[in-house]
Amino acid sequence: MINMEEISVYAIDFEGSLQTGILEYGIVGFTPRDGIFFTETKLCKNRSAIPSNESSCHGLRAENLEPYEDFSQHLDTFLHLRKKALFCAHNAAFENRLLSDYCPIVPGAYTVFSTPSQQWGPWLDTWFLYRKYLKTQTCTVEQLIHFCNLSELLSQLGGKFCPLDRKNFHCALFDALACALLFLNFIRSEAGIGKNLLDLLQQSSPKASSENIKQQKWM
Repeated sequence: MINMEEISVYAIDFEGSLQTGILEYGIVGFTPRDGIFFTETKLCKNRSAIPSNESSCHGLRAENLEPYEDFSQHLDTFLHLRKKALFCAHNAAFENRLLSDYCPIVPGAYTVFSTPSQQWGPWLDTWFLYRKYLKTQTCTVEQLIHFCNLSELLSQLGGKFCPLDRKNFHCALFDALACALLFLNFIRSEAGIGKNLLDLLQQSSPKASSENIKQQKWM
């Protein structure tokens, strides 16, 4: 059985949409035992006009993204990381959908099961973990960070790792840091303590996917 304290996880967050493409990404690599060992964030050029309601949310505008490369130029980073570890996100369906739009097949993806994987998932998903535990439909990153009393710690990490003008919610690296904190908090909480990786992957999935994971065999 895999030691949960030693497993490497990469928390992922994107700003953007299928229409505009990925405009910003944030990655936080961590282990439960040692904490954060890697962070990266980049801005990416939009592939279509950015609706004003989206800009007002994440603060990114086409004129500011003109100098940057399309996200496809950074895809190798994600393929490389996925070959080494599992990904974690808050409401991972969004991140999975965006990544799959750029690259639907992941050759040689890391797996803990006997069946080879060529997918971005299975994901560890803090949205599902907390929603099932708290029995609520509303559990945004911001709400959960406040509920778990993690605001001060997140602010400190944001100050350490995030760009000066991107240290808020709806900024990719800041939200990825929040996701990492929420995952670590969950596995050490009453709801998560003692759970192995299979338990967490099951609880991170909708019912149909959870049943499929349950039937998998460990490597």
